[in-house]
Amino acid sequence: MKIFVIALVGFLIASSVFAQDNDSKIIEYLKSSLAYALDNKDNMIDNWKKQYTDIKGKEAVVELLGYRPPDFLVSIANISSYLYKKTSEKKYAEITKNIIVSSESYRKFFPEEFRKRVEYKEGIPVVNWFRTLPIYIECYQHTKDSGIYSKSDLEKIEESVASSVDIIFAFPEWGAMNRAMLRAESCMAAAVAFPNHPHAKKLSETHSGG
Repeated sequence: MKIFVIALVGFLIASSVFAQDNDSKIIEYLKSSLAYALDNKDNMIDNWKKQYTDIKGKEAVVELLGYRPPDFLVSIANISSYLYKKTSEKKYAEITKNIIVSSESYRKFFPEEFRKRVEYKEGIPVVNWFRTLPIYIECYQHTKDSGIYSKSDLEKIEESVASSVDIIFAFPEWGAMNRAMLRAESCMAAAVAFPNHPHAKKLSETHSGG
């Protein structure tokens, strides 16, 4: 259910660009979807934790897929940041901030046995670089001018982005194909959001093909 709702909301957000006449209806739907997601967030987090706290009999699957951050939280922040962008109501910026700033804390559930894997050599990603990282960054970009982010918040977000993009250079890719474009998208989003980061030049060269 959570996947269906979040996917549907994503579709509606995209559709709103082409449906200005129905904008108010879409906003109301997004508000109710956000309320639903927030009401169920704790249960979704508990279910996510179980894949690492109760892995008996599922070791092979966990080993194959590796560490999968709770990316559904970014989908929730995607809704709230969009609502802030459309309404300028600070409560939506606060919801977004609380989610994206706290996301790094879930790394405490990272399985210790994964630390020897090459893709985690430089650190543990906060979000998945594959599609989710650009959305995480967009959530920040939509709310960065709200005036609610402290210096500590910004440091956490920058570190979260850096740790999530660094894995691109070590991940044992399953295939090139269109995933190369997704890797470039993540690098570009990180470089644009944090141009002063020590790795910004490397990220810029990667997404430009340099």
